[in-house]
Amino acid sequence: MARKEPELNERQKRFVLEYLRNGGNGTEAAIAAGYAPKAAAVQASRMLNDDKILAYKRAQARQVYKALGLTPDQIGLEAWGIFKKCMAAEPHLSWNSETHAWEPDGTFQFDSRGALKALELLGKMEGVFREKVEISGSIEDFLRSQAEKGEEKGF
Repeated sequence: MARKEPELNERQKRFVLEYLRNGGNGTEAAIAAGYAPKAAAVQASRMLNDDKILAYKRAQARQVYKALGLTPDQIGLEAWGIFKKCMAAEPHLSWNSETHAWEPDGTFQFDSRGALKALELLGKMEGVFREKVEISGSIEDFLRSQAEKGEEKGF
């Protein structure tokens, strides 16, 4: 069964397509979609918080991924490859003024920022992180349960 596409006007649809095309710059996408440059940032922010527009953006992104032959498994494998490459220790080079050459100084470096970003993507794909936490009941009940858990652990 095909999913029903959200009802958006042509300018909103164009905004989504421009947003996906230009790498996620909402202001530029809003201007390209025909919104006034002075109000583009506000319009982009508003649209990127609209559930219908977000659903349309996800549907369009899925079509792009499908056309490119990307699958969730392939994205996961690529992210893992990036993680491994970022974690590969490379020797740090220092300039040797006597030999006039770059030489290893005995320390190593790796791309921790890239490694963490790849792990974050993998974690999100696997549902490791919770974006929202729902608490039912009163705050007093929640705090009491947390205190009881702390007592069980010896805190």
